[in-house]
Amino acid sequence: MNLTVSPLQTTVRNGAYTLISFERADSPARPEPHEIENLAEATRDHVEALESELNFTKQNLQATVEELETSNEELQATNEELLASNEELQSTNEELHSVNEELYTVNAEYQNKIDELTVLTSDMHNLLQSTEVHTIFLDKDLRIRKFTPQMAKVFHLIESDIGRQIQGFVHTLNCEDLVEKLEKVAEDGEPHEEEISNPYHEFYLLRILPYLSENKNEGVVLTLVDTTILRAAENRFKTAFDLFPYGKLLVDRSGNITLLNKNLEEMFGYTADELLGQPVELLVPEDRRKHHINLRESYSKAPFTMQNIGPGDFVWGLKKDGTRIPLDICICPIDTLEGTQFLATIINITKHQELRNSLRMQIQQRDRFLATLSHKLRNPMGAILAATSILDDSSTEIPEVKEPCKVIRRQATQLATLLDDLLDVSRVTQGKVRLRCKPTNLVEVCHDALEAVNPQIEVHQHSCTIDLPPKPVWVSGDKIRLIQIIQNLLSNAIKYTSDKGMIDLSLTTNDEQAVLLLRDNGFGMTSDFIRNVFDLFVQAERTLDRSDGGMGVGLTLVKTLVELHKGSIEAHSDGLGKGSIFTVRLPLTEERTNVENKDRPESSRPEDLSIVLIEDNDDVREMMKELLKYNKYDLVGTANNGKSGLKMIMEYKPDAVLLDIGLPEMNGYQVAQNVRKELGTGITLIALTGYGSEEDHQNTVEAGFDEHLVKPINITQLKSALHLAQTRKSF
Repeated sequence: MNLTVSPLQTTVRNGAYTLISFERADSPARPEPHEIENLAEATRDHVEALESELNFTKQNLQATVEELETSNEELQATNEELLASNEELQSTNEELHSVNEELYTVNAEYQNKIDELTVLTSDMHNLLQSTEVHTIFLDKDLRIRKFTPQMAKVFHLIESDIGRQIQGFVHTLNCEDLVEKLEKVAEDGEPHEEEISNPYHEFYLLRILPYLSENKNEGVVLTLVDTTILRAAENRFKTAFDLFPYGKLLVDRSGNITLLNKNLEEMFGYTADELLGQPVELLVPEDRRKHHINLRESYSKAPFTMQNIGPGDFVWGLKKDGTRIPLDICICPIDTLEGTQFLATIINITKHQELRNSLRMQIQQRDRFLATLSHKLRNPMGAILAATSILDDSSTEIPEVKEPCKVIRRQATQLATLLDDLLDVSRVTQGKVRLRCKPTNLVEVCHDALEAVNPQIEVHQHSCTIDLPPKPVWVSGDKIRLIQIIQNLLSNAIKYTSDKGMIDLSLTTNDEQAVLLLRDNGFGMTSDFIRNVFDLFVQAERTLDRSDGGMGVGLTLVKTLVELHKGSIEAHSDGLGKGSIFTVRLPLTEERTNVENKDRPESSRPEDLSIVLIEDNDDVREMMKELLKYNKYDLVGTANNGKSGLKMIMEYKPDAVLLDIGLPEMNGYQVAQNVRKELGTGITLIALTGYGSEEDHQNTVEAGFDEHLVKPINITQLKSALHLAQTRKSF
């Protein structure tokens, strides 16, 4: 066996290897003995060499192992570093992937932004094209950035002019210092606005505005708005505004004048320049300005509607020269570019006021005349009625006397009714009628009205059908005025129905209303006449003599009185010759507690009631004297003037005094005041007068009267008034 050991060269780092080879050897020849000795020595040397080499090899191997262990440790550390690096690379890869996704998202957003900007650019381009507003964009050096086709015509621009300075172009505007204005706005950033024109009589609103980018002035924007049509409309409006027949004034919410017309300038004596921008209170008297401010502020806070301003019929205005003028002012809100403003229509009503005052004086004179006429007529009518009452009662068995007495009484009563209607209409048209409302039985009112017109029904031989409910129908009203309503309607039906006609009166209740229906088969009415039937002094055409016609005031009075009772009235007719229907509706009220007749003592005998009569008209005094005596009243004395009458009252201290108002020496008011002062309230004072207005009633109450009787006085009214004195005496 041949053993061969040789070093082995490898490419392994830090590797030191030895190749040991074992080979079959040929059988050696048997050595000689001396060879054997040499061989042992050689073998020993060789073994020693081998051992030495083996030791060296072990040492090398040990070093190699140690190196391998070190290399292995280094390799393991390197592997760990590689693992860490791999993890870092993995993390970096993930981050890169995330960044890639973010970049994709950002890219998508940028693409959306690009699309939006494209759309916005397109919109902006179309906006500039469609609005037809002349627009040009310039940078700080006044170089052209963008322009519209309209502006291209003004400066004669083409697309290749973008980037050139505007100073090098000629424009068609009447504005020689346009470039200087552009430079000023580009420098200080203050907007500029003015109205300009061109040689073709076209008008524009020129605006120069700073081009701002991130609040920095990066150039200017020049726009031209065509105001030619607007200016023409303004001129037409201004012309119409100035030609308006009244003063026109436009005021803002602060009360400052923003527009006025020529008529207002002439009305107040100011020019437009003097008034524009001034507070409207400049046109109001100083003592009314604070009130006017409050009035204006309250109006501006109220719902925006057209309405008159100021209490009463007018407000006072103040001219430049200090003259006060009465004005009728109507205000309405209008929406403007500056916000809501108020347009006032102002009318100088000086002449109207003068006419109104003149008319008021004429009405007062008419009323005084009617009142005086009524007073003068009522005195003789009172005497006539008193005389007919005596004759009628004392001539029961003498038909030749009784029938003329009825005629006299009927005609005198009719005359008194006409006077009452005439005076009532005068008072109603002036709003002087005041109702004394209380729960009133409408059934009883109908009976009283029928009783009043029954003589007329008998004269004309009409057939009157009455349909009234058996139970009371209560309304809130003035009984006297309600009787007057029904009496006038009945009288109207009697007059305009041929003799032996049909008149139907019915009363029903429906939907919380009392419904009074009056039907006749008289002359009827046309549709045109029905529309005006309740107007003053409207009469149906009858015969030339108008023997039964009224004065055309009855239905006017009826309608007004019905409306004062919060009711309504309607007229209807199927035509001429087909009769008429009048329907009155009044609101129902709760039934009253009837305590009027409870605990009332029985009336004492008339002869137990002492009376003093004071009347300056001899005929009236004598007839009243006879009437009282005929009805067995104890008339203790009469007088024809206030002083002697007062003396008689102080002497006799009667239970009741019948006292005329218009007395010589001392009027009835003065007599009553003296009686109340000296004798207290024990004596019943009854006013006898031809004046019956609300004011007259109030005056008698204030003077101390208990009752107010309007002449002519019938015995029923007189007995009712004297009953109060009998009641007082019984207590």
